[in-house]
Amino acid sequence: MGGRAWRTHTMIIVVLQLLCFIPTMVYSSFPSDGARDHQVMGFRVNMKHIDSQEISLLKRSQSAVERSKKRAGCISATLGQKQIEKHGNAKGYGSPVHVGNGEFLIEIGYGSPAIKSEGVLDTGSDIIWTQCFPCRKCYRQSVPLFDPKKSSTFSKLGCKDFFCTSALGPGQPGCNKKSGNCEFANAYSDGSKTRGYLVKDTLTLGNGSTISHAGFGCGIENNVAPTFQGKLTGIVGMGRGPLSLASQVGAYLGKKRFSYCFLSYDKYFGGPPKTSPLFFGQLADLIDKSPVQTMKFVKNELLPPFYYIPLTGIAVGGKGVKIPARIFNVKEDGSGGVIIDSGTSLIQLAEGAYTPLADAIRAGINLRPVDGSSVGLDLCYAVKAGSALPRVPSLTFVFEGRLKYKFPLENYFRQASDDLFCLAIIPLPPDSTSASVFGNIAQQNFHILYDDDSSTLSFQSVACDSL
Repeated sequence: MGGRAWRTHTMIIVVLQLLCFIPTMVYSSFPSDGARDHQVMGFRVNMKHIDSQEISLLKRSQSAVERSKKRAGCISATLGQKQIEKHGNAKGYGSPVHVGNGEFLIEIGYGSPAIKSEGVLDTGSDIIWTQCFPCRKCYRQSVPLFDPKKSSTFSKLGCKDFFCTSALGPGQPGCNKKSGNCEFANAYSDGSKTRGYLVKDTLTLGNGSTISHAGFGCGIENNVAPTFQGKLTGIVGMGRGPLSLASQVGAYLGKKRFSYCFLSYDKYFGGPPKTSPLFFGQLADLIDKSPVQTMKFVKNELLPPFYYIPLTGIAVGGKGVKIPARIFNVKEDGSGGVIIDSGTSLIQLAEGAYTPLADAIRAGINLRPVDGSSVGLDLCYAVKAGSALPRVPSLTFVFEGRLKYKFPLENYFRQASDDLFCLAIIPLPPDSTSASVFGNIAQQNFHILYDDDSSTLSFQSVACDSL
């Protein structure tokens, strides 16, 4: 790793959710004296899906399955590394990286004047990073590299800076004592690497709204998966740590909260481009017209960036499915549990929960299942696109406090190809240590609010295109 300058320090899991920021409410920059403009309460941006409108229904389904499985693999790998670190024998990070496999895009600009690009918005990452000039080893991107020397607002982050000490911890090996820089270096078992240093500069979202003195990573050695090439230039973390976009915007607005509402999946394709809303600050608020349910996040000390939720049971056709309660618990070694993730398409369940659930749904459908291996899904039926759908039993997830999340049909069954109608839920591998994942198809037409101040998740059923 070159010894003196680079030391492996902070894990960046690169997957997830890609969002296109198009602010509809301009907000002012972070004042240099730390004062807040009290007139700025929040803002809204719009998200677009990564898949092109020309992609076939079959290809969209195959891609959704592949991305979801890779996401679970990354969670397992991250946990494995954290377990090694906990026991004090870490020798460097060994986690697979699948950059560019997320769901939504974020349009973001770095520096003054802004170098515009698109990044992967990741609710499982606590850092923002982009490729920077001079780049010792970088993947191809279609937009110019961010050059710190050409930005009038750029400054390096020292080891005593709040962002460095709070994100990396004082005295951590990421602090280069010779240069005084706060550095990060990430090595992965598949050979992918990201190395760089932390900086402060202006971030520009969409049409010109800015955040000054924002902390992010400047990557100058980046060797990642070939899918992460073109206009995508890095990661925009939305996790719970201080360096994420959610946390930095929350600190400025005085409310560390955001919400989103995903349109029906099929509305992103065909016709004029459709977008889904994302809200920050006081604009991240649920409406009064629909009942609101609120749950506490579950803690997992080994994977703090992720948003764990307290799933306790599942009902099919109004009848509880026999699933051991321990299936959904976070275990002492950090494995298991359930996360809500806007960057994963499908629901993924531990095998001990998936098998009885699939059996209950299969028993409630008066049709013979067909082979769904062409799309990678296990429970499918022969149904032509546009024809009448079979009668399917209802699905309800039950959370701590007897909260009930009742699924619309389109949130758990999908037309996966021109002639296959499939359950949009897949099992985790039998030996997986990943958390189960509550993906974004299941979240369609629910307004979902993440409030990190109160450590709660709230949701309500709503037509997202009405917001």
